Amino acid sequence: MTGPRISILAWIACASACAVPRLPAVLPPQSAGYVAVLSGEMPGAISQVARHSWIVGNVPGEGRFRRYELGGSSGDPFRYFGEGDVAIHGIVHYEHGELMAVTGCLERAKRNYHAEYPDYFPIPGPNSNTTSTSCSAAARPTWSSPQPPSGATIAAS
Repeated sequence: MTGPRISILAWIACASACAVPRLPAVLPPQSAGYVAVLSGEMPGAISQVARHSWIVGNVPGEGRFRRYELGGSSGDPFRYFGEGDVAIHGIVHYEHGELMAVTGCLERAKRNYHAEYPDYFPIPGPNSNTTSTSCSAAARPTWSSPQPPSGATIAAS
């Protein structure tokens, strides 16, 4: 009788794991200079294959986040059109001069991308993921998910 009980308990434990809340996404304090990549759950069936992504830059003393994405630009780094889980995929810290160079590069990349692709189209794009990819490529990121490797940087273009 022990075998079936253990099997049932194991099944319940595995099935309930889907209901366990994830740890909340937390960014460093606003006194720190950094760039971060975030994503949020998509609505409906597309959530099984895609997430909405965006990049934020925090320049200490500005009082707002710089946001690099196609479309919206909320001051809240976690706010997006969806209501699901928000994940942080990488955070890279910078000294002020390098941070200004990187955020300037991201701003130019975002502007250039919007000029080339002014309209949003979910699949195959241009969409939030193609925008984030283009901006990241322009800034040459070397971070990886979920945390950047030791000493990871983004070189300004």
